[in-house]
Amino acid sequence: MILDFLDRLYDFVERQAKWSVAALLVVILLLAQQAFIGRRSAIGPQFELLDGRRWYTPVQAAQLFDELGEGRALYAITELTVDVIYPLAYGLLFGILLVRTWGPRYIWMLAFPLFTVVFDLLENILISYLIFSFAGDPSWVSWAAAVCTLLKSIFFLISIVLVLNGGIVRQFQP
Repeated sequence: MILDFLDRLYDFVERQAKWSVAALLVVILLLAQQAFIGRRSAIGPQFELLDGRRWYTPVQAAQLFDELGEGRALYAITELTVDVIYPLAYGLLFGILLVRTWGPRYIWMLAFPLFTVVFDLLENILISYLIFSFAGDPSWVSWAAAVCTLLKSIFFLISIVLVLNGGIVRQFQP
């Protein structure tokens, strides 16, 4: 079952593995980065948002939401818009680069960008829920969001290492 899913995922990514698609994904990522810069400027550069941290507690999340005040709405909206497109774009780009550098023999590597995207999307949903339901008190849901943030960060790092390693290995193959 898992191998079937990975086979279908590989087939999908392989069909997308064109330099034109990769270039479009890079453009989308750059536009998303500009949107995040705009969000940071509008909310206030002094705030370290939850999805940019490695870990946080419910008390820290509640403190941030309290300090953000009116900026909470913008944070939640961007978590459900730009920050949905962003992980889908980088996840597919990682997948394309893995398919191009490692090939079908290492199909299992696609699980790492997939998990990165899944945990990033779960993190976005949970953070938005926390913001929309914020009544001034810490919520236990922050623990789940923090776990998603941590796992997203770990799988993102592993994905980058696999892509870079694949590029290096490919350079030395005959």
